[in-house]
Amino acid sequence: MSTRELLILQPENLKFHFQLMKQLDCILRLTNTTNEYVAFKVLTTNTSKYCVKPNMGMVPPRLACDTIVTMREQETTPTGVVSKDKFKVKCFMTAPHSTVKDVRTDMFNEGSGNIMEEYKLKVFYELPGHLQPPAPKVDILTKVRHPNLVNLMGACFSPEPCLVYEFLPNGSLEDRLSCKDNTPPLSWQARIHIITEICSALIFLHSYKPHSVVHGDLKPSNILLDANLVSKLSDFGICRLLTQSSTTTKLHHTEPKGTFPYIDQEFGYTGELTSSSDTYSFGVIILQLLTGRPALGVIKAVQDALTSENLHNILDESAGEWPFLQARRLARLGVECCKMSRRNRPRLETEVWRVLEPMVRASSLVSSSFQLGQDNDSHAPSYFMCPILQEVMNDPLVAADGFTYEAEAIKGWFDSGHNTSPLTNLELPHHELLPNRALRSVIQEWLQQEQHHQ
Repeated sequence: MSTRELLILQPENLKFHFQLMKQLDCILRLTNTTNEYVAFKVLTTNTSKYCVKPNMGMVPPRLACDTIVTMREQETTPTGVVSKDKFKVKCFMTAPHSTVKDVRTDMFNEGSGNIMEEYKLKVFYELPGHLQPPAPKVDILTKVRHPNLVNLMGACFSPEPCLVYEFLPNGSLEDRLSCKDNTPPLSWQARIHIITEICSALIFLHSYKPHSVVHGDLKPSNILLDANLVSKLSDFGICRLLTQSSTTTKLHHTEPKGTFPYIDQEFGYTGELTSSSDTYSFGVIILQLLTGRPALGVIKAVQDALTSENLHNILDESAGEWPFLQARRLARLGVECCKMSRRNRPRLETEVWRVLEPMVRASSLVSSSFQLGQDNDSHAPSYFMCPILQEVMNDPLVAADGFTYEAEAIKGWFDSGHNTSPLTNLELPHHELLPNRALRSVIQEWLQQEQHHQ
């Protein structure tokens, strides 16, 4: 990572995962490290081969700007991994409160009078024959097991690395939020379940021993949904293992693979990926599930709505009639998770879970009218399923973590010496189990209806 005065460039060099006759993109992030406005221009030695959007602009103080470098379709495979093509970023400090409209091409010319800084970038290709086996992904996903993490079914490394995951028929959360292929919108109940499931999975990863795991690329397209709309985190593309003595990991010479609105802003300045980086991404997703809006701009929209007490006007109506108190708690929680400074963000396992746990308990006491946005199909609702066995529960019991489990499964968990939650990995205050009679009644009613339809 560059440590120059005005801008931090990520990555320091451009890398393209080369494929014949395919247009390829690489995101170049420019982070302003100063308290001044910085104008920039991106230049290349091969304008016929590359397109940069935007190639010129303005980065406000302490913020970042993403430019997309597109390599047009190529008819021949490169002979090596290093290209002769070069890129250069020119930048200079401008007047306070300047805008992109104030930036002109002639400002970057010699003799313009501006004190210019230049950053040079090389171009590298990742060719099929040079791909490295995705060992970190395989190692993590084969060892870390959780109901809300995607299961790795197999892997091979020749002729090219390939990972095989379980099939999840409901696609990604991104697909469902956009109602892709005319799928029905997710109900507010389903969205609350998804929020708690994501939080549970993150707490589990962050508390995993001996090395806690940071996902690093959390976004709706990396959250998959099974037949029962149970959410599972996938694509640990830039995940990192943290030792017990370290709470951060520095990503040197690593391009940010996440999507800009979900990436921890402090990561852009420091290059340090932490569990709090996942918290930021999680906060953005909470706000998207509440509003149905795109990630870009959703934080400010919710902040403004809370300030003006108009939150009800931006809630996603397609989710049904949100219980306002729960929606407001979630909105405030999402905004808190998206604080610019990591030290001001809440801890998932304490502050966040204290807000979500009552919602988990309330959603366990369901009525037969509770729908998760499914069509008329035979799949059991997700809250009927034991998180451990992934089967419809017969004797549901509520544990101290607020989750409901099949009696045999949770008792077996405790009998094997565990004193932690199967879902959050946090220590439980006690092993008492309470019958969830309301849920059992609804499950029995559903089973009878299923038998009647058969």
